[in-house]
Amino acid sequence: IAGASLPMQANARRGGAAKQEERRPPGPTFVLKKKVTRLELVPGMPAEFPFEPYDVQLRLMRSVVEALEGGAYAFLESPTGTGKTLCLLVAALAWAQRRRRVSNGEKVKIVYATRTHAQAQQAVAALKGTSYAPVTTVLGSRDQYCSHPEVSRSRGAELNGKCAATCRQRKCHLRGGPAKKKKEEEEEDEA
Repeated sequence: IAGASLPMQANARRGGAAKQEERRPPGPTFVLKKKVTRLELVPGMPAEFPFEPYDVQLRLMRSVVEALEGGAYAFLESPTGTGKTLCLLVAALAWAQRRRRVSNGEKVKIVYATRTHAQAQQAVAALKGTSYAPVTTVLGSRDQYCSHPEVSRSRGAELNGKCAATCRQRKCHLRGGPAKKKKEEEEEDEA
């Protein structure tokens, strides 16, 4: 699939390979049931998808798993609306579960990066629609998380410029400030 567009085919569902079943979240207070489709992305690697996936989605998930298994990079392209975010997350999480299982509990860290905060929110929303429940952390840009009293009043390129200048001057209490300088000096003395 690398570099190839995957056309969305509305009626091209994979027949017979997936089985619908209901899954109840843990805990006695929940009455909501999530329907999931169990499927096998590659032999020995089960996955749970929130609905019966289209062929284009299966191909995308299998390509993600192949790249992860081979330790390779993958360039995957699919038209808007084909569920890329959901497919990437489900494939990566199914792979991580299998990896953890076959390696006796080895922790697997997945980093999902986006260009915008809106795309990060979309990924978190897609993840909530699945039966997977990994520990997640959403990080944002300086515009959203800067806590420097003077720099944080700025936005965009102005904020970036002020942040860089403040760090160069070692006046930021978060990066390159006096505490960091002292720690670096102590490490130099130990060496």
